[in-house]
Amino acid sequence: MNKDIFVNPDETIKEAILKLNKNGEKCLIVVDAKRKLLGTLSDGDIRKSIVKGLLIKSKIKNIYNKKPFFLYKDDYEKEKAKNIMLSNKFDLVPLVDKKKVVQEIINLFNLNNRSYDIKQKLKKKTGLIVMAGGQGIRLKPFTNFLPKALLPIKNSTVIGEILNNFFLAGFKEANISVNYKSRMLESYFYENNSVLKVKFIKEKIPLGTAGSLSYLKNKYENILVTNCDVIIKFSILNALIFHEENDYDITVLCSSKEYQIPYGVCVADKKNQLIKIDEKPKFNFFLNIGIYVVKNDVIKLISTNPKKIDFPDLVKKAKKYNKKIGIYPIDEDSWFDVGQWAEYSKTLEAIEKSK
Repeated sequence: MNKDIFVNPDETIKEAILKLNKNGEKCLIVVDAKRKLLGTLSDGDIRKSIVKGLLIKSKIKNIYNKKPFFLYKDDYEKEKAKNIMLSNKFDLVPLVDKKKVVQEIINLFNLNNRSYDIKQKLKKKTGLIVMAGGQGIRLKPFTNFLPKALLPIKNSTVIGEILNNFFLAGFKEANISVNYKSRMLESYFYENNSVLKVKFIKEKIPLGTAGSLSYLKNKYENILVTNCDVIIKFSILNALIFHEENDYDITVLCSSKEYQIPYGVCVADKKNQLIKIDEKPKFNFFLNIGIYVVKNDVIKLISTNPKKIDFPDLVKKAKKYNKKIGIYPIDEDSWFDVGQWAEYSKTLEAIEKSK
């Protein structure tokens, strides 16, 4: 059994998110030190707690399901378990002994070959587009000479790392939207073999972070959109399943982030009389990492004649039309932003340490 499938009640929400990202599952099994079953913790439990304002450093002991479904290993029958899991939409079920110590984990993907089926289904339904047309202003002076997608990462480039991660997720092709220094990017793919089949979308004018989606109208049921300065280290498949199962029109991938103000914050009334002083308060935020899953119907909101539109503006427009928009949170250590020098340097250090 994968040790990352287990979590104890004293671990934090952040640690639980890391384990979910590592094992690619949607649920963790909560156990004590002797692996006795205590409960389950789903990605949905975590999302609800964060949305309610719980800090990611909070322990999971107050948010996990303390009445989990389980089966005794001695009474386990494969078909019976499969039917129970399908009817109740359980992804994981622990098998326990008489003392409720976990002996095995039953995974519905393995029982029903759903992993293969879902990957095949999503592969057919979901297109991939990498937005690589921007000028990379935050990375000047490097981007005076090369597009930011060609920043070196290990023995590859940023765009090479991005495509490799999506190849591992089961994608076969990628659309790359280009404008600034587009010939250099095209030459790079001409001279270097890519793990994915690449199709270029050539922006005649800069179209922002969403405008070039208009070129993919009616080509896919869903489109996975990523900026070209984001490198992920988690299973994107879970985000696609989340998008589909919740029937969202747009799913925004967000990183949970805790900020602490290093000073005491004074709270005053309308007459500027002091009410209280909050000493170094902490706040939780969702950071937009620049990756989205979009239904084809949303693309219809973009002008037929391509015009510049950034993704936040598309989200605002979608909300006006009552489109359903969801947030898929990931851990802050599960992605890298290479769009500015400080973060690019941190990314290189992190990758070097992971060797």
